[in-house]
Amino acid sequence: MLLVAEHKDPKTGERDILGVGRLNKLKADGEAEVAVLVSDQYQHKGLGTELVHQLITVARDQNLRSLMAEMLFGNLAIQNTLRKLGFRLVPVPRDPQSVQAVLEL
Repeated sequence: MLLVAEHKDPKTGERDILGVGRLNKLKADGEAEVAVLVSDQYQHKGLGTELVHQLITVARDQNLRSLMAEMLFGNLAIQNTLRKLGFRLVPVPRDPQSVQAVLEL
């Protein structure tokens, strides 16, 4: 599943992608990975939060058991966003520079 947030310029009709959210089902039954990318000028405006929220809704509708996301340890913005949405953060043993967020549905 891929969600795309876009803006259409009312004058030119040109479309710009502001952000994307992705949900990938994993081989493990009932698990999926989420990822979000938001254009720099639209960060810290709630777009990433909304994309993750929509992906959680899709995951629940598909009766998935859990969601996970992996990010760099220093990416505090997305870590805070995921915490607010109920994810718990755990270290990644194989990569000390990364952290994993897990949400049981």
